[in-house]
Amino acid sequence: MKYGIFGGSFDPMHLEHIKIIQNAYKQLGLDKVIIVPSFNPPHKSKLYESFDNRLEMINLGIMDYSWAIIDNVEERLGLNNSYTYLVIEELTKKYGRPYALIVGGDSLANFHEWKNPEIILKQTNLAVFSRKGYPDILETAQKIKNSYGCNIYTFDNDLEDISSSEIRAMIMTGISRKELFLHEKISKYIEDKGLYKCFDYIVKKLKDSISERLFLHSAETAVYAVRLASKNNINYEKAFLSGLLHDCAKEDNYDASLYPNILPQIVHQYESAKKAKNYFGIMDDEILNSIKYHTTGAPNMSDLSKIVFLADKLESRRQYSNVSTCRDLADRDLHQGFLTVLTNGYNYTKNRSLDMDKLTLETILWYNNCKD
Repeated sequence: MKYGIFGGSFDPMHLEHIKIIQNAYKQLGLDKVIIVPSFNPPHKSKLYESFDNRLEMINLGIMDYSWAIIDNVEERLGLNNSYTYLVIEELTKKYGRPYALIVGGDSLANFHEWKNPEIILKQTNLAVFSRKGYPDILETAQKIKNSYGCNIYTFDNDLEDISSSEIRAMIMTGISRKELFLHEKISKYIEDKGLYKCFDYIVKKLKDSISERLFLHSAETAVYAVRLASKNNINYEKAFLSGLLHDCAKEDNYDASLYPNILPQIVHQYESAKKAKNYFGIMDDEILNSIKYHTTGAPNMSDLSKIVFLADKLESRRQYSNVSTCRDLADRDLHQGFLTVLTNGYNYTKNRSLDMDKLTLETILWYNNCKD
């Protein structure tokens, strides 16, 4: 039997996962695609839904494809760490040697960091699907071929640039566009079972305290923040909460005279950090600082703070002339994306002779000096 292996956390399974297995099946000429849900993945700090719920969502997503089957090998083995080479070893005993391990361009770029990559490439071939943000797949594949003397196949995918991390944030905040990325039966299962409700208390509390328009911006900022967090190995929950609460006090009545040297339109970042702590119970200093400087920036910002600064200005509802270019840059390089957006904001303010906050100027000068 000519089969491919497609593993992942599937937390949740979404339509792009289904496109991948369809394209792999057709383009690689496979008899079967074996889907292996992660039980205890070594590269993820947390899974948000139980193995059984994730298994059922996969079942719902592939029920129309007789050639797609699920193997719960990782649960069955009870591995402390679900290393791929051990999973392939077990599947080989059951089905014979696999034709290919199906991976994305992002996984290929980090393949040398996997546990025992040389063993994996003796066990099977790699089949790599194209993914936006990783345009040099062929070059990366050639380097791995040269290093390990292995076979790597590529196949095309017309994929939306979306991840389970972002879809989870959409579900958690109730953003309606999540339906664009979920199989209708999976969407109904999530709703019926009340899945992905771990931040429900904070989401509802925020929704009740701000306007619908501001909530939608805050929710989309959280979605974009977790997108950047997943690309930069930053804590998911910190990114989500920072993005969600970054403007939580923006519509409040506060005394701007308490901030005599700060522009009125900037004060909300400081008030939002206070409210996140005192009203929403956020005690994490990294989250609070990322909220505190999300408008102006600050010298020597953490990666989380850069993410929230960017997410506020690049979330999906933002529309201005070079926003797509800035998003692409932020996806590829967090620091360069941050510097570009920071500089663009500075130039916009300066060229129009608008008032500039002192901290924004300090931030620009600090990062310019870092280049020297």
